[in-house]
Amino acid sequence: MILLVLVVVAILATDPFGWFKPAEDQLDVNAPKEIELCSVTADTLTGFEIDQTSDDPFKLVNEGGQWFVTRGETRYKANMERVDKLIADVPGLMSTGLATDKADKHATFEVDDEQAIRLRVFAGSDTPAVDMFIGKATPSFDGAFVRLANQDEVYRAAKNIKSLVGFSFRDFRTKEPWKCEATTLESITVAPPDGEGEALTFTRAEGFWKTPEGNNANQNLITELLDKISKLKVNDFVDEPDPELTGLDGLEPNLVFSGPEGEFSLTVGSADNSQYFVKDQDGNVYKISEYNLKPYRELAFEELTFDDTVPEEPEGDEEMSNAGENPDEGITGDLPSDADEG
Repeated sequence: MILLVLVVVAILATDPFGWFKPAEDQLDVNAPKEIELCSVTADTLTGFEIDQTSDDPFKLVNEGGQWFVTRGETRYKANMERVDKLIADVPGLMSTGLATDKADKHATFEVDDEQAIRLRVFAGSDTPAVDMFIGKATPSFDGAFVRLANQDEVYRAAKNIKSLVGFSFRDFRTKEPWKCEATTLESITVAPPDGEGEALTFTRAEGFWKTPEGNNANQNLITELLDKISKLKVNDFVDEPDPELTGLDGLEPNLVFSGPEGEFSLTVGSADNSQYFVKDQDGNVYKISEYNLKPYRELAFEELTFDDTVPEEPEGDEEMSNAGENPDEGITGDLPSDADEG
């Protein structure tokens, strides 16, 4: 059975019967076979629009270096692992050959209007710089069949971009809405996890976290909190939150932290079994497990203002230290002379 499968795979990969390659008389011999399918460069790229025909289209937009995925009024931070692959493979995409130039063959390669995934590429304008129809992957799965809008020619793309645009709107949303570089953060406001008492605000000055009065805060505790919160992951999206169920209406954020990458906030609402409803700085609602929320819920809030940056010296150390610098200091009376010996 395994041998049979391997034989079938080999046949599909080599395509000896011409199932995926049209006969030469079907091609326009004058049509170029290697062209640049996407003449946009990565540094001018400002967005994508993906239309999968089976669902409403959505956009990936670059706003000041931060990527978001949007659909109508819905807006989330984008999953950069997926976006980075698009940025790496789509700009400058080349073809490796011409599959067909006949319109009646579009369905064969799944680049027709009914089957293709339509990808529009933007470069600083509301008008797409490139508009392409992406069909099925090539038999070797290292490329994909692509047709440019308003053209009949179908090309074999050098990259399998079908595998990059096949993800849904949900898949392009990040589950790390607070992801940032913790070491560059400049301020943080923390409310008590138990809801009792006032929130505390700390700012970083000359490498140290300070209270509003200028006193040193608990450096280790704040650093550890920011490191964990900046990597915090949600468990699920709540697209149509019920205010009565989430308990988020009217709440002030439990955490607010900011730096060069912007301002972030985390608001904790009601519990739902072992998960909590939470809201991010953009107003999006998620569910997060009790375990993932531990860095904040189990925070030793009362220790945030403890100063552990300057270790105290035991009493008497200064005198001993000074004596060590000059052995003669602190010794009273005349030093013994040779005449005193014996």
